[in-house]
Amino acid sequence: RRFTEFSHRAGHGDIQSSGSCSAMSEQKLEQIITKRKNSLDYLRRAHEGEVHWMNIVKLTPDQICSYDIKNLEARSKQWFLLGLSIGRLLVQSNEILLQSLMQLMEEYDYFTYYEKPESFPTFKWYPRTDASFEDDLPTLGKKPSVPRAQLQKVGRKVIFQQLVAYSVDIPLNYCEVIRTLCEVLSLIYSKLLARSAASRSGHKAITKFDTWVKTRLFAKIVEHISMVSKKVLDGEFELISRNLLAPYKQNLKEMEEKLEKEKIEKMREKQAQEDNKLNGEKVERSQVV
Repeated sequence: RRFTEFSHRAGHGDIQSSGSCSAMSEQKLEQIITKRKNSLDYLRRAHEGEVHWMNIVKLTPDQICSYDIKNLEARSKQWFLLGLSIGRLLVQSNEILLQSLMQLMEEYDYFTYYEKPESFPTFKWYPRTDASFEDDLPTLGKKPSVPRAQLQKVGRKVIFQQLVAYSVDIPLNYCEVIRTLCEVLSLIYSKLLARSAASRSGHKAITKFDTWVKTRLFAKIVEHISMVSKKVLDGEFELISRNLLAPYKQNLKEMEEKLEKEKIEKMREKQAQEDNKLNGEKVERSQVV
């Protein structure tokens, strides 16, 4: 009987420990998602010129878009397609959202590193005819495990299931793309927060997606806006120093000119004295003769 009671208590303790760990993991995941949504909102407002970047400098969209234009054009096209692809996933149920996100990550990485965008059809604005994107996706259970994403191929050609792959030849505004992408990602994180009470594999998938967002998007966005901030600050400091030193430089120039004039006058006086002296000597000699 004692053995039975001990076993029961031990089992009950394991369940409580497991529940405690699950609650801690759930709380940590919610903190990560909330922090990421705040970061997305901050990035969006920074690119709209509403807040100071790092509480130091407020940038305008024109300033942000005026540096490293060639790379910004390429990123704008890639992130424009990524935003379209992620936006399509918002209509999906929480049960299949993570699977689609994992698949989209794989396809986007392949598209950006190995594919040539010009080989795809030209992007055009047109509405989708069907009402839902869930019809072609498999139906999963209430708390499914997230299967490993992999690229689908027909022969040697990769078939994109989640990525909207087009050749974009329309003009894009980098700040507008960032603003829209941040809004769409914030909505995705909200859905992930509602789904966070999922299986352990679901937690891992959410963490993987968050890491992917930080490395593929946040790092590049922060690097660019920090570089622009530095250049703008350098220009402001140069202007300030120029305005502050201008009076001193003017006074220094005037002093140098004054000293130069005095030096020239002294040289002339000295030369005149020498000339008078020579003339006096000549007069004395002539009188002697």
